[in-house]
Amino acid sequence: MDFENGVAVEDEATGRKAVMLRDGKPLPAGRAALPGPSLANPEIQYEGGTAAQRSARVVVDPVRAGNRMMEFRVNEPNVRSSGTDTGKSRVQMNLYGNEGAQEVYLSVRMFVFPEMDALRRFPRPFQWLTISEWWNDAPWTGEAHPFRITVNLQKTEPDPQAPLRFAVEAQAMRPGRSDFAGADLWKAVDSQGSVPIGQWMRLDYYFREGDAVSGRFALAITPDGGARRVVFDERRQTHHPDALRLDGLRHLNPIKLYTSAPLTEHMHSQGAALRLGWDDMTVQACSKPVPGLRSGCEAAWESG
Repeated sequence: MDFENGVAVEDEATGRKAVMLRDGKPLPAGRAALPGPSLANPEIQYEGGTAAQRSARVVVDPVRAGNRMMEFRVNEPNVRSSGTDTGKSRVQMNLYGNEGAQEVYLSVRMFVFPEMDALRRFPRPFQWLTISEWWNDAPWTGEAHPFRITVNLQKTEPDPQAPLRFAVEAQAMRPGRSDFAGADLWKAVDSQGSVPIGQWMRLDYYFREGDAVSGRFALAITPDGGARRVVFDERRQTHHPDALRLDGLRHLNPIKLYTSAPLTEHMHSQGAALRLGWDDMTVQACSKPVPGLRSGCEAAWESG
């Protein structure tokens, strides 16, 4: 998906979702022509709010002349809850209902708009600014063993000059819970590099469903004009420890902008908005490989 050739986004009347269109017709699912793993139809989810608060739009690239890209923008929190919850901000792409995807390769270009540098002036560290989320399985479907891998941008120090860093965490929901509190299995922060701001970069992900020995989750970044760098290559649990079988990655948010109300309101106070650009996205699903051989998904990630 390169967001050219008539690709557009049309918000639904409910304010909770949007439809991905090409020449006015819904984009088809990435179904395989032959029996095997398949991907669901892409859709945009907001969870609420108005177009003035959040948007997903196909726009002109601010850097590359003649190119079109997807822009996720949040001006103010678009999801408000009752009680003491201050709310949150959400714009994401859903691929929900995939079949047989025991391995996944995802490649997408990301542009962190220059105004996002204002995040460094947030007065304290933050951990929650999600750019991708991998559900194996999902809590909203009633599946028995909810598990997720979340990729975030984080600020790990209070210093206003501290850089933004990539981070990843895996969580397995505990029995009797309806949330992921206290559910951390493993996590990692990229302490060797910072997130490029105002520069396109390619993100290459690889997911293999498995236990603490056979599971794998990896991310490499390649800034435009720079060298490819492996940020994470975690050979750890990639499904719930209590799950008895490998059923594939059913739900995926390949691109996402999801964070807290305080972070969104900080950006607003700085005269800025949360903005991420996306382009040239490829998602490939693979079934369980033959022992001793690399799947097409793993080979695609390693070749970069």
